[in-house]
Amino acid sequence: MQRANQFRVKPSKANTEILREIMEHTAYLYNIANYEKRQRFFAKERLPTAFELDKELKDNEHWKVVGTGVAHQTLSKLDDSWSGFWAKLKKAIREKSEEEVGIPRYNKDRNTGKPEKYVAYWRNDCYTIKNDKVYISVSKTTREKYGLHGMLELPLCGNLKWNGKQGSLQISYVNKKFYCQQNVDTKEPKQSKAKGICAIDLGVVNLATLKFNKESVVYKGSNVLTDYQYHDKRIAEEQEKLAKNHNSKRKYSNKINKLKHTQAVRRKHATNALAKSIVNECKKRKIGKIYIGDIRHIRKDCDFNKNANQKIHNFWAFGQMIQRIQCCAENEGIAVDFVSERDTSKTCPICGHSSHSNRKHRGLFVCKQCAYTENADIVGATNIYNNVSLSPKMDRSSRTETCPFIYTWEGSRWR
Repeated sequence: MQRANQFRVKPSKANTEILREIMEHTAYLYNIANYEKRQRFFAKERLPTAFELDKELKDNEHWKVVGTGVAHQTLSKLDDSWSGFWAKLKKAIREKSEEEVGIPRYNKDRNTGKPEKYVAYWRNDCYTIKNDKVYISVSKTTREKYGLHGMLELPLCGNLKWNGKQGSLQISYVNKKFYCQQNVDTKEPKQSKAKGICAIDLGVVNLATLKFNKESVVYKGSNVLTDYQYHDKRIAEEQEKLAKNHNSKRKYSNKINKLKHTQAVRRKHATNALAKSIVNECKKRKIGKIYIGDIRHIRKDCDFNKNANQKIHNFWAFGQMIQRIQCCAENEGIAVDFVSERDTSKTCPICGHSSHSNRKHRGLFVCKQCAYTENADIVGATNIYNNVSLSPKMDRSSRTETCPFIYTWEGSRWR
């Protein structure tokens, strides 16, 4: 099972300079290798492999600065980018999609000529972590330039969550801070023997609605959305200031980049906490399998008003949410499966009557046939639950419903 430890490192001023130089030369090496691949692609020739690029670039000045281990891992990351491109291209052709698939870009800011992202990769045998410190290997050229002896020592901040066979190490420089991500291959957890099931309906207003046997749990997303829109407004104000400066052709500034980073991190934190809370609710009720309504193609041909489009296309990171729920559930040995949610929010869970007129407005469901009234998201989750737990011959009206438990986001946790 693949997992990742994430933590910060706080290098000294001298080591900060060394790390930034390695990251710059890593970006230059990545761009040179990517140039070779892109030119072969445009010429409709066979793309060079990482092994062929290895032989071609090993005498390059950037290779000598970063070292063999970092260079090999950089070429491996480039190969991963191109593999992802081919997979997306094949999928677009198979589905006859008109959406353009872009080839891997250069890691370069066209205005400054410097790397767009400061990042470097170390092979699993080129670093070690012990006694709250990270020791990374550096090339002979770098050691001689800075008078180093042995490996570069970086103090570690944080705890390592996962133990196992170590994989590659990635160090990124974001907002004047260094972040590390260590890939780890851990043992598979034991599969849960619990027989209970949970159905989840994902949404924008209510981020997740959970349906158990006779209980419902709702996670309201209003506070998360408000926080996201606040940062959107701040970003728009800064972009307007840049636009008024006619002497500047820049579209971004350090402040805008920092605001975007904060916005993404805060939403990600809410999503991670949501996934963990959902799995904890399932553990409490001895759930062995989670069924999620399949919404992975919901954005296709989806165009409403300006406000709705902002929520669906910008704010609603349902892919990230599904991935985190799968990851947290896998850690506890709970299986996850996807089921169709077609017509689930307009079908009555009591009498089975299905009609668009059952939806009074966005959040309210009122059955035209039996007058059953409920929140539309709870109805959707209930129908998903019924579809996977009940046979057609069973009486759906025998189920009783208690008042749902509602979680709201308080900036750091759901409660």
